Amino acid sequence: MSQDNAIDEDVGDARKDLRRQAESILVEKSASAQAERPSYPTSSMSLEETQRLVHELQVHRIELELQNEELRRSQHELDASRERYFDLYELAPTGFCIFCETGIVEEANLTTAMMLGVDRSRLIQQPFSRFIHKADQDCFYLNLRQALKSSESQTFELRLVKSEEKTAWVQVVCVAIDDIEGNSKVRVGLTDITDRKTIEEKLHVRTAFFEAIANSPLDGILVVDTDGKMIHQNARVAELWGLPAEIAGNPDDTVQLQFVRMRTKNPQAFIDRVSYLYAHPEVSSHDEIELIDGTVLDRYTAPVRNQNGNYYGRIWTFRDVTEQKRSHRLQQESLDLLRKISSSVPGVLYQFRMRADGSGGMPYASDGLMQVFRVSPHDVIQDATPVFSRIHPDDLDGLQNAILKSAALLVPFKYDFRVRFEDGTIRWLSANSLPEREQDGSTLWHGYVGDATDAYESAIELQDAKLRLEEAQALARIGNWSYDVSTTKSYWSKQLFILFGFDHLEVEPSYEEMLGAFYPEDAAKLDEAVKRASLDGTPYSLVIRMLRPKSDVRYVRGEGRARRDADGKIVGLYGTAADVTAEIEREQALQVARNQADAANRAKSEFLANMSHEIRTPLTAILGFADLLRDEGNQTIALGQRSHAIDTITSAGQHLLTIINDVLDLSKIEADKATVELIETPLIEILREVEHLLRPKATGKGLTLEVKLSTPVYDKVLSDPTRLRQILMNLVGNAAKFTEEGFICITLGVLTSPEKSSLIIDIEDTGQGMTYEQAQTLFHAFEQADSTVTRKHGGTGLGLTISRRLAQLMGGDVTLFRTELGKGSCFRLTLPLIPAGDSVAVNRIESRAVSTTVNRHESPSVVGQILLAEDGVDNQRLVSFLLKKAGATVDIAEDGQIALEMLEKAIDSNAPYDLLLTDMQMPVMDGYVLAKELRSRGVQVPIVALTAHALAEDRQKCLDAGCDDYISKPIDKHALLRVCAKWISTRA
Repeated sequence: MSQDNAIDEDVGDARKDLRRQAESILVEKSASAQAERPSYPTSSMSLEETQRLVHELQVHRIELELQNEELRRSQHELDASRERYFDLYELAPTGFCIFCETGIVEEANLTTAMMLGVDRSRLIQQPFSRFIHKADQDCFYLNLRQALKSSESQTFELRLVKSEEKTAWVQVVCVAIDDIEGNSKVRVGLTDITDRKTIEEKLHVRTAFFEAIANSPLDGILVVDTDGKMIHQNARVAELWGLPAEIAGNPDDTVQLQFVRMRTKNPQAFIDRVSYLYAHPEVSSHDEIELIDGTVLDRYTAPVRNQNGNYYGRIWTFRDVTEQKRSHRLQQESLDLLRKISSSVPGVLYQFRMRADGSGGMPYASDGLMQVFRVSPHDVIQDATPVFSRIHPDDLDGLQNAILKSAALLVPFKYDFRVRFEDGTIRWLSANSLPEREQDGSTLWHGYVGDATDAYESAIELQDAKLRLEEAQALARIGNWSYDVSTTKSYWSKQLFILFGFDHLEVEPSYEEMLGAFYPEDAAKLDEAVKRASLDGTPYSLVIRMLRPKSDVRYVRGEGRARRDADGKIVGLYGTAADVTAEIEREQALQVARNQADAANRAKSEFLANMSHEIRTPLTAILGFADLLRDEGNQTIALGQRSHAIDTITSAGQHLLTIINDVLDLSKIEADKATVELIETPLIEILREVEHLLRPKATGKGLTLEVKLSTPVYDKVLSDPTRLRQILMNLVGNAAKFTEEGFICITLGVLTSPEKSSLIIDIEDTGQGMTYEQAQTLFHAFEQADSTVTRKHGGTGLGLTISRRLAQLMGGDVTLFRTELGKGSCFRLTLPLIPAGDSVAVNRIESRAVSTTVNRHESPSVVGQILLAEDGVDNQRLVSFLLKKAGATVDIAEDGQIALEMLEKAIDSNAPYDLLLTDMQMPVMDGYVLAKELRSRGVQVPIVALTAHALAEDRQKCLDAGCDDYISKPIDKHALLRVCAKWISTRA
């Protein structure tokens, strides 16, 4: 039977079955249907035919109802099937999609879109490669082509890029199919394996770490099973125990145990401990084993168990701690030695640790902490608050800022501050320390704190003495000078610069410039006297006339003497210059008749006023720029003239002070007697200063300059600091001059003999050295070891002669300690060793720049528009700089007429000045006329007079002219700012 006949038969059977069901239903309903049966026309049909027709119709109706019921049931089943398909296809944990041959997505379930984190509408008809990591796109296309080519499924892994730019690992299964039209397609299944990949990566990392740990050269690792059989042993075990290859490779742990036990100092204890641990698998152990060769091994063992607690064996680790034990012992010995040393040193040796959160403690502090801070070292180990509570409130912020700066930049910490105790006692302390950064971010300082109260009090006394000396010189109108033949350098005191009208911040004037300040005929007499003094030492005293810009005559008394060495040879000149104009004028005034006394008094007053103006005007710029250098200068980078001025003022101050004292003592100068002092001398500070001053000269030639101690020395001794500094500068300067390569070493030490103790300072160089014959003439004045030296380096050969004479006056000597031609020389300075009362022993010298910090009072800010009327260029620069720095805006007028025009223009533009600061003596229109003119015009701008006239009648004269206030020259910066701020505030 054909397939079509079979189908027809199946359909016929279904129809028969359906009819039977309809017949059965009709019989059941026949009773009720009989009563309700309608009547039909009987025109041409017999009753039998009519009944059969009705029966057929009723059966057909029932068949239709049965068919409709079947259709409704089939539809319901179809809907249920669709829901199941949606659950299985759309929401399956695996992504399903269909690609065309070029990789365009034609169909995708919701899971695929969710994997990619995009809406499905954005996925359809898009190249799937857009969602694949660039490194995996070639893999995707290769497998796609392979699936289309072989018709076999392809399985591979790649990374998908989600919309939020995150990646996900998926396993891809693709197979080729044909659609109903015969087109080649690719059905793809995507399974997210990101978690599996993550676990695999972690497993790889752990495996790599385990292998690295197992093969670590630091620890020996041995793993045995429950029976004591070796599972794993790295090479470090064999290295630590010295195992032969045949024993190291034997898996039987007992063979290895028998070998290593004989290497221990106590074999039986070793075996007993191992046996105990094998018998007690729950026990862990950590101890040390000492071998017969002195090696110490750190041993650790623990049972190996899984998460369920099942015992699998035991792991052993061994580490060589011999060096650590030795280091710990040495460290302990060092700490004991440090405690012994620190107990004998005044002050506090300490460590201070500042943690990342800002808290701090002192892990170490010597017993001196109790004496200096009255705090026990034990109380500040973790918390240094007890120490900081002693800091004077006025110094606490500055101290904390210095600590933070040192921590941030890792620069040395140095700070001087006060402590205040409960009984009201206040002491000055000085702290120095070096910081280092620790691994946890903390900062650890190692340093020293000492009591500096006596030093501060001495500094204050010294400053007062220096100020009194400067005041005395200013009142006496006398300056001093000196000239060194060996160095061809001259030195001028500050008052001498003022006398000649030179800026004392510049270098000393040349000899020709100095002569040019006098009348030609007087300059010729002075030149002749100086040359005679240089040749035969004839002293001179001359009164000569000085040229002045305004043609007024100034009389100067010049005194000059020759300075000789021990052999009587002239090594330099020194002298004084004093303004004796007043004396000359008084002598002339005595010759005037009594009837001219009133006129003479008026002339005297005018003369004194002019003298005050001429002295104070240049003094304004001199003192003002000194303040600028002190306030704004940076000594570590100062260059040229600025550096030279700073070195002259600060570093040579003590030396010049001694010379000035000698000048004032005229009897000593006239007797040609050089004396030395025996006072407290900061030995270490002088060495640091010499190093600081001469290091640029050495390093400029490529030389190494080193300062070191051969023995502990006192930081302060009794000597002459000026002469000591002069000798060292000469000896070290010579070493730098005559050494072309290599080094210069300054070595300080103490030489003790039964009779006395001496201070020894050796200056060694790697210069050209000398022969025996050259050394014989070394200390002869005006002679040098080699005549070619004079041509190359200059000088007269007096330096060593001067140094030896000064050393002998101080009770010592300068000698040539050793020399060798072509290899260098060593000069030795020997001085009596007399420690100062509060000196301390030091063991090393650290190089640092010399600082001369001077405390200054704060000045008020000045905010406003100021007009400065001043004809002096230096004063214009100084005053405008001070005012601008304080916050003011400054305009400058060269004379009173220009100032008047600028004031009127400012008023017309509705931007008047807040203050007029005017010099009272100016060309064209002076300050008096300017003030009167402004007041006559009704201008109410505050006027402050700026003048060198300092007498009471001068002040009243300024006020009478219309000025509101008065400032005298030389200008005091703080007074200037206070007065300007006062009158600007009244203007506001």
